[in-house]
Amino acid sequence: MKNSEYDALVSYLKGKKVDRPNKSAKGTLSGHAAGEPFEKLAYSILKRLYPSNIYKQFEYLNDLYLKNPKVISVDDRRALIESPVALFLLTRGDKATRNWNPQHVFEEKQDDTADIFWHKNGKFSIIDIKTRNVSKEAQAPNINRHINLLRCAH
Repeated sequence: MKNSEYDALVSYLKGKKVDRPNKSAKGTLSGHAAGEPFEKLAYSILKRLYPSNIYKQFEYLNDLYLKNPKVISVDDRRALIESPVALFLLTRGDKATRNWNPQHVFEEKQDDTADIFWHKNGKFSIIDIKTRNVSKEAQAPNINRHINLLRCAH
């Protein structure tokens, strides 16, 4: 994605509100559950704008493997991913990759590296949605995944 496309998305999303998923429950909402509705909003907007380029991490892998049905070994499936950085960040473990088949596809996992994955012409971007309730004093969002990306790049 171009910087101008990111900027346009951020401008559009800034100030947007989403329904609280547990609004009938008492207590606070935090962590993954707090950010998920906003991540779904961003994903739906991007998928509408770029239907052939936007994926969830598991969707990208399923699509890649479905389009290459004769590629079945772990090493050959990993070779389908052009970028070593994307390979490091997006692939599942050996057992899960070995056991993947059209009747046993990947499902979304909370610890997937990419909330949203953009892929076009061999280039990719990982979009990691972070939210924060600005009306509350809080620690900034956890950025461990970004640290993994930096380790991979060096």
